[in-house]
Amino acid sequence: MKLYIKQPVLSQDDVKALMNAQGRFTTAGVYRQGNSLTDRNARSASVKQIHPKNFPQVNEKLIGLLTQFNPEATSDKYYVKEYNYLIYNVGDHFKWHRDVIKSKDNKVRRFSTTTVLSLSDDLEGGDFGIKDGTGFEVNVNLQERDTLLFESNTEHQVYPVTKGKRVVLVAWIYDK
Repeated sequence: MKLYIKQPVLSQDDVKALMNAQGRFTTAGVYRQGNSLTDRNARSASVKQIHPKNFPQVNEKLIGLLTQFNPEATSDKYYVKEYNYLIYNVGDHFKWHRDVIKSKDNKVRRFSTTTVLSLSDDLEGGDFGIKDGTGFEVNVNLQERDTLLFESNTEHQVYPVTKGKRVVLVAWIYDK
């Protein structure tokens, strides 16, 4: 099986619709188990929760990547459950982590996606790192409209943005 799939899957219209989605921005952090406080040392960005049900065409395209990653991962077995619209400004980052969690209804995140919606012309930093099964780190160069799909138990990070702004949609794919 591959470490990841990277390709542009969203249209300009998809990107525009996502960037115009209604919602309130909050401070992104990492919630520690049993603690309602966020850990901004581990994760720093602005986040807007938007609901995948409002973007069925985007969900279809994200699910469509699954068969390229793993031919046995068909759309009848998975669905997009969560979106995070994230803005990384100067200093924002997300340290090494895995996305595997079990939801309240006992569903498990199986796949994670990151889609670049916008990069400022002056962007420096904000690179995406991912580790293979041996711990070897791969830096993935993501351009606007690129979507990266990988298993949610894969360790990954976003390096600090040192200049400019990076806007992404993170979506998680769960077992049905």
